Amino acid sequence: MSRAMTGSYLGAVSALVERVPLDDRVPESERVGLLVEVEGAMSAAESVARRIDDGSPDESTLADSLYAR
Repeated sequence: MSRAMTGSYLGAVSALVERVPLDDRVPESERVGLLVEVEGAMSAAESVARRIDDGSPDESTLADSLYAR
C-alpha cells in the first residue's frame, strides 16, 4: 500500500512540476530547483524500494525512507 501511495504522490507532484517550465512568470532558478528536488525524491524512493525488494532492509533503509518521505 505504501508503495502505491508513494507512486501516486510522486506522479501528482511530477505532473504539477512539469507545468512549471512552461510558466515564464516563475524564475528560471526556481524552475530548475523544483525539477532537481523531484528527481532527488524519485531517486531516493526508488533506492529504498530496491533495497526492500532485494530483501535487505535495515535501519538505514528506515532512515532513508523517512528522508524520502
